[in-house]
Amino acid sequence: MAGPSVFHRRHLPHWYPAYASYFVTFRLVGSLPSAVLVRLKQERILDERRIMRSTPRSEVRTALDRMGEEFFRKYDDLLDCASAGPRWLGQRDVAELVNGAIQYRDGRDYDLLAHTIMSNHVHLVFDIHGPGRIASIMHSLKGWTAYRANRLLGRCGTFWQDESYDHVVREWGNDLERTVWYTITNPVAAGLVDHWWKWPWTYVSPKFGLSRTD
Repeated sequence: MAGPSVFHRRHLPHWYPAYASYFVTFRLVGSLPSAVLVRLKQERILDERRIMRSTPRSEVRTALDRMGEEFFRKYDDLLDCASAGPRWLGQRDVAELVNGAIQYRDGRDYDLLAHTIMSNHVHLVFDIHGPGRIASIMHSLKGWTAYRANRLLGRCGTFWQDESYDHVVREWGNDLERTVWYTITNPVAAGLVDHWWKWPWTYVSPKFGLSRTD
């Protein structure tokens, strides 16, 4: 039985059902210029207003979901193509640290479905079983990895951007499979490798039955 949802808004919208699959993207601080983020936010607000004004009420939720996916793809493309900003996750020891922290929480904080660690951001797909847990999960994961990564890099200060992008994966259709595939093929889309399994910081749960021929 599903528990209560939690919703709040800072820079991005968040909807947290108690028992659900989540797609989360978190990035290094300063990985995108503030002017770019302001522009994206303004575009999203205008699109939301247009949808609310001109879309039949019964179709608003679907239209907002579609708009959110388009917004995220723009956001992710910008991260993949970023020519400025830190790229600490491109260092093997830092990537290994983050990879280990994600894997350690599998079966404890969540059921890990997939992840990919890029040079300036991370995609993560998991199931959670309980109300209001995603915020504490991400706080713990980002806090611990930031502390350890800063020690490896010999630096201090903010490591991760304070807020993550998160999206509840729909339970119907093939949305979960699409989300997992998007996650593990991000390095391919960015032109870093020609097959998803060649990227050292990609994981997919055996439950999806993917092989190196896929």
